This record gives sequence, C-alpha cells and structure tokens, in this order.
Amino acid sequence: MREAAYQLYHATDYAVVARNPLSPGFLDRGCNLVGMAEFFMLMLDAPEVADRMLDRILEIYMGVYRMFLEAAGPYVQMVEVADDLGAERSTLISPAMYRRFIKPREQQLYAMIHDLAPEAFLIHHTDGNVFAIIPDLIEVGVNVLNPMQTSSRDMGAQQVKDAYGDRLAFHGAVEGMEGSKDALVAEVKARIDVLGKGGGYVMASCNHMIDVAPEKIVAMFETAVNYRPWERQ
Repeated sequence: MREAAYQLYHATDYAVVARNPLSPGFLDRGCNLVGMAEFFMLMLDAPEVADRMLDRILEIYMGVYRMFLEAAGPYVQMVEVADDLGAERSTLISPAMYRRFIKPREQQLYAMIHDLAPEAFLIHHTDGNVFAIIPDLIEVGVNVLNPMQTSSRDMGAQQVKDAYGDRLAFHGAVEGMEGSKDALVAEVKARIDVLGKGGGYVMASCNHMIDVAPEKIVAMFETAVNYRPWERQ
C-alpha cells in the first residue's frame, strides 16, 4: 500500500484519497451491533454500556486507521471518514447526545488521522440535516463535508455556504441525477454559483449514482469543467 501511494503521489497529477477502510462511524457501528432502537435506548438508559461499546469501537478504529495511514498517510491529499448523523429533518440524535457520546471519540480518531496524514484534508460523509452540529464537526477536525444533501431541512446550499463556507469545503450536492439532462446541467451550474463562490467546492453527485444514463454523467462533469461564472465577474 505504501509503495502504491508513493507512486500515485510522485508519478501522477491525481489527488490521492485514502478511502474509508471502516465504512460505518461510531453511531452507525453502535446501531449495527445491537440495533438502532436498542443503541439509542442504551445511550439514554445505560450510558455506561454505550460508553464501553463506543470505547471499544474507538480502540479498533484507531488501530485500523493507524495501520492504514502509517503506510499511506504521507502521500494522500484526502482521508475519508463516515457516520450518518442526519435524517431529512434533523440530526438522528440530539446535538447534546452527539456531543456526549460521539464527538469525544471523533476528536481522538480525527486527531490521530491528521497526525498520520499531515498534508491531507479530512472528508466526513453524513447524509441529511446536520446543520446544528457542523461547528462541532469543524472543531473535531473535519475539513470537507459530503454529500451536502441540500434537499434536507436547513441544508440549503446558500444557507450552509453563508454560515460555514469560510471554514469548510463541500463535496457533492448534485441530487438531480434521475431527471432530465438539461435539469441536471442547470443544477450543476447552480451549485457551482453558490458553493463554488470563492472556492471550496468539489462538484459530485450527492450520493451513489444508480441507473443513471452515461450521457448524463458525462454532461455533469463536462459542465463542471467548462462552466466558469467567475470569469464573467
């Protein structure tokens, strides 16, 4: 892995991204282990049990990321983490519960990631409305937010850019992959106009592209390459 990362870093002009080796985050993993409803109730009714679970998860995650980044870390420009913290209308758990149980573990893991990949930006995947905890994500070391689900409440492109665009970059935000090509092109331009103003936007689909015609994918990226609104200013 170290040799592959070294070669990509020195022999290509690509950004080298360390893809998340452990897809679920702390909240996701707790829910995976015992069930979503049960884990939510543990945090409320048996916090010491939830803490023991999360501490063990943290121990394993730090071990995996350490092995991963001791090999590749010096040669990557981005490291990915993930934890689905948002639903369509709000965070999945209250901001207070997030700060009690999830944030302290993120702080430890993300600090280690930045130490082992000192030139890399940390990209955090979470769907949904996480507006209330974006300052916390920035505080624990997140540099890029993905997928910027602008259709969720409080996550409109202008609102999030105005609030956090000076401290956070955005990746994704294009949701109209299943509509017409013209509508998709218009959405790409609209996202660039807002999220790309002053920099800090990586244009991409909001999430996975499923059953999308190849010509629409090509049109999306061609629009991103050729659209230069700032040249008219």
